[in-house]
Amino acid sequence: MAAIDLSQFHELAEQFRGEMPLKKICDQEGVNYRAYTAWRSRNGLASSRHRHAAGARQMVEMETVGVPVEAPTPKTTSVHIEFENGLKFDRDVMEVYALIGFLTKIRGALCLG
Repeated sequence: MAAIDLSQFHELAEQFRGEMPLKKICDQEGVNYRAYTAWRSRNGLASSRHRHAAGARQMVEMETVGVPVEAPTPKTTSVHIEFENGLKFDRDVMEVYALIGFLTKIRGALCLG
């Protein structure tokens, strides 16, 4: 089996982004999905990095109301996050620990360090 040029495959995969899952494109083209995603990460082309690098630095506006100062009992707060692309995350009641977990998971996409 001949080696596949992943840079050329990447161009093909980008053409079909949003139209079909990446795993399906890999299967159809005979490309190992894990090898491709690892190659993409090594080359700084991972999805979240690629989207961020393609545009200007994105700003996120966040507002929390009534954040408790004491722990360890679960407390709640209301949350409103509005992204530059128009997406909004609103919760009237959300546990603070769940909010911290959510922000930790999306921190890389928000470039918060």
